[in-house]
Amino acid sequence: MPSLAGHKVGFIGAGQIGLPMIEMLVRAGADVSAYARRSEARDGIEAVGARAVGTLDGLGDENEVVLSCLFSDAQFGEVQSGLFEILRPGAVFASHTTGSPNTPRRFAESFAEAGKDVGVVDAPFSGTPELIRRSSLTVMLGGAKADVDRVEPVVRAYANPVFRTGELGSALLLKLINNAVFAANVQIALEVANVARAVGVPLESVYEVLGASSGATRAVAYMADFPSPEAFGEQVIHYLVKDVAIYEEVAGELGLDLGLISRTAKGGSIDLSR
Repeated sequence: MPSLAGHKVGFIGAGQIGLPMIEMLVRAGADVSAYARRSEARDGIEAVGARAVGTLDGLGDENEVVLSCLFSDAQFGEVQSGLFEILRPGAVFASHTTGSPNTPRRFAESFAEAGKDVGVVDAPFSGTPELIRRSSLTVMLGGAKADVDRVEPVVRAYANPVFRTGELGSALLLKLINNAVFAANVQIALEVANVARAVGVPLESVYEVLGASSGATRAVAYMADFPSPEAFGEQVIHYLVKDVAIYEEVAGELGLDLGLISRTAKGGSIDLSR
């Protein structure tokens, strides 16, 4: 973990993923101020050693890097105007939200049109709170090289590997492709469980054999950690419905035919359409 002593970092979103990120930033030595609307979330922020604020203005304008970890573009839209006001010239903003690549692009354009020198980076991730606490989250960074250069040492407090994917929005495109593939693998994993039950093969044996064979996928490995395939499906559907919808929306804007990936992602045991 790199030392972030002397770094002033702002953070927005102290949920299941955001709070352990804040904790790791503090452990790396950063001076972290974090915004959360709910008092329980602010209590959690204080408990990990960061300064909790109840308004975006409370973050101040001294932060060199401001990170956000919000669930959706809709949630980001609720704080966008406030962020525009508090980000000082020379600061860099990085968003961990999985959403449309156009969202960070438009945010960057708003600063350019106002003549305000603020960098914007899209920084989607893949992983769990446990990986964050082991500094092993996978993070993708898209944006201008100078902006990514400033964000990467900060996110390395909780991320490894970190991939530089190119221009602003490119990281989100790769994340959406990843999530569409994962959704397809989830559907296949659930069908595998159905087949195993139908022929009387214990699920434990399925997990062991597939985990050591060419049919291994992260979806099967994750499913093995749940009490049942149904519990696994219930856990992931909340996220995959959103991500698959965004993937299809972006593909439509680009004129792409999603073919087998989309049909598999939406045609299995759980309904990922909306």
